[in-house]
Amino acid sequence: MFKCNECSMVFKSKLSLSNHNRIHTKENSNLRNNIINDYVNNYLTYKELNIKYGLSYNTISKFVKGIYINKNEKRYKRKKIFKHSDETKKIISESRKKWLKDNPEKHVWKRTDKFKSIPCETLKKILKENGFDFLPEHTVISGSSYAVDIAFPNVKIGLEVNGNQHYNRDCSLKDYYLDRKNKIENEGWKLYDIHYSKVYDDLFIKSLIDSLNENDLKGVDLSFYIKKKKEKGISPKEKYLNKIKPIIEKIKQSDINFSKKGWVKEVSKIIGIHENVAGRWIRNNMPDFYNDKCKKRVVKYFKENIYYEKPKYCMKCGNVMIFDQRFQKFCSTSCASSYNNSFRKKSNVQ
Repeated sequence: MFKCNECSMVFKSKLSLSNHNRIHTKENSNLRNNIINDYVNNYLTYKELNIKYGLSYNTISKFVKGIYINKNEKRYKRKKIFKHSDETKKIISESRKKWLKDNPEKHVWKRTDKFKSIPCETLKKILKENGFDFLPEHTVISGSSYAVDIAFPNVKIGLEVNGNQHYNRDCSLKDYYLDRKNKIENEGWKLYDIHYSKVYDDLFIKSLIDSLNENDLKGVDLSFYIKKKKEKGISPKEKYLNKIKPIIEKIKQSDINFSKKGWVKEVSKIIGIHENVAGRWIRNNMPDFYNDKCKKRVVKYFKENIYYEKPKYCMKCGNVMIFDQRFQKFCSTSCASSYNNSFRKKSNVQ
């Protein structure tokens, strides 16, 4: 059962309630303004308006239909986003570092479900097939989170398989990884950085295995190169702007009087397009020029706010017709049938 908030009448279905509420809508002229105000200024959705006023979605859409909301304005309420201050960020960072120091086995590099590098796993597989014993993701400095991809603790040799993100454009290590390398080597280790592309080079793998057997990697060629990024060409938008620049200059330097009618036809000859689209071309490509100097055709639109200054009334009940009913004679089918049936002759059949 559904109850009307205005007159406390009870209805069996929501549809019959919405039809009944139309009567209150016509009687209460302020209701429409309240709905529009809640929709535009209070950012209420159709669902929230339906709950608040008890009107159907179709009735609400008739009220707010055609109302323009600026895209720059926030249509919906945004939740307040809490941001940490610099002090709290520092506290969180220090506590995180302390926790990792006390729990090195729980570091992200020690997790079994961490992202695995395919080149690194490939090199590990090759070394295992050739009978090498090594420790994967081995922490070489006590109390630190630095872990080496492939470590040989007996001879203090470490292998790091790096992607392009570890290097600068000149193939040198980035500051963080260079500092990390220096700290590890200060502990007596020899750390060799291998570019991932070298893993798939058979000659390199052969020389690496031979050098590991001798515990000396000085003769291994670790050189590589990073492909330069392709230079971006001219975008389609830039090409179009370069194409229309001389046309725009020609239009500006022409003797056309843009303050009088007929300038569209003259401009269409310069651009080389039909006069039906010449005005639109100027408006899109020369908006400032169009707004300042061009005479525009005045089109009187039948706007909603103008309509309610002199509204139309129902021929039967005399109520104000809403904007969407401005071309009708009656506000509802019941008023239309009552008005038309009043002229019908009653039969004298007994």
